[in-house]
Amino acid sequence: MSGSTSKQPGRAGFGFFTEIVCIRQLADEAGEQRLRQRWAGLGLGDSVELVQAVPTPAEPYIGMALTHRRLVEAAQARGSEAILVFGEGALWLDGAATIVSAAAAELARWEWDLLILGGWLPLAPPLLPGCRHLARAAYAAGLHAVAYGKRGYARLLTEWPSDAATMAGWHKGVDRLDAYAASVARTFAVQPRPACLPELLPFQEPELQGSYS
Repeated sequence: MSGSTSKQPGRAGFGFFTEIVCIRQLADEAGEQRLRQRWAGLGLGDSVELVQAVPTPAEPYIGMALTHRRLVEAAQARGSEAILVFGEGALWLDGAATIVSAAAAELARWEWDLLILGGWLPLAPPLLPGCRHLARAAYAAGLHAVAYGKRGYARLLTEWPSDAATMAGWHKGVDRLDAYAASVARTFAVQPRPACLPELLPFQEPELQGSYS
């Protein structure tokens, strides 16, 4: 059985995802305009929903994880096939839409729970047979660009805490997210990574480091 979804119109290479959401820490009109200009360059137009992160000022990553969980819960309630979630700080590789489109076409042959579009790969896993942009993934390297497939919603909602205090104890930094991704057999990654945070650029392939914006 494949993991295909109905392609969404008006989303260039990102039409594989039923929903596309960007999480912001702070709301300001000028910042939103800059984000939407960046998304226009990806061919996304106005198809990205902008949401505020759950406020956890002392530990913003906890609010980010809680927001991801809430978005997955809402996607499950709506019957969405797949939801792509990324942070406002994500930079996108030149040609990202083409890479994502090709990876999605390859992913349609598989059942999947998580698709990692961000992070970095110090040791890149081998591409899957017959694939140019899709590999198995053993860790998430953060939450700045992750897609969730409907087959994985229930498990995530069972395992991820729904309140800040419990999430703080469960999370324990990015290592816990990596452990979760490693425990999900149907976790895949797009290669090269179409999204990256500025602080992770030095860990990308040298020839790609100047191609994110």
